[in-house]
Amino acid sequence: MKELIEKIEHKNNQLNIAKSKVLYPQVYPHSETEIELLKFTTELLDLKKEASQETKIETQRILIFQQLSEYIRVIEKEHQYPFSIKQGLSFELFYISPLINIKNIVFFNQNGIARVIYNLTLNEKDAVKDKEQFLYFLKSKKTEAQNLNNLAELYDFYTEFRKAIIKDFCKSHL
Repeated sequence: MKELIEKIEHKNNQLNIAKSKVLYPQVYPHSETEIELLKFTTELLDLKKEASQETKIETQRILIFQQLSEYIRVIEKEHQYPFSIKQGLSFELFYISPLINIKNIVFFNQNGIARVIYNLTLNEKDAVKDKEQFLYFLKSKKTEAQNLNNLAELYDFYTEFRKAIIKDFCKSHL
């Protein structure tokens, strides 16, 4: 399962590089770039098709669900200071970094957030600005995680999850 995810990520990176080449037609010939795009797109689709046939993801789905449940539980507690986006040494904001790296938690070390230290911060730039929006986001993702059926859906889930966390809550912090 891990190997398939790594292959998908590698192929996705190759596709993104080929897409970047399109922006520089004076350096990269259009015909070669189009061939690369078609090749990498086809190979990525084949890998995702293979991943969609891998349905033994119960452990990963439960781990994601438990991790999000734990984050939600901690956020809902009353805190004097806001949670930290980055792991800091103060006591105010929510620590988002483990959520961004959900792939490693789910596929590689599989320990969830048992060893995560919830840091708070006094630094306004490091704070999650809208606690309610963040809670809503996590709760909706928790519900979505329960409906994952195969490895391809799990890959798309954590990829989009990471992008959404960075876009909506980290802004320029990461």
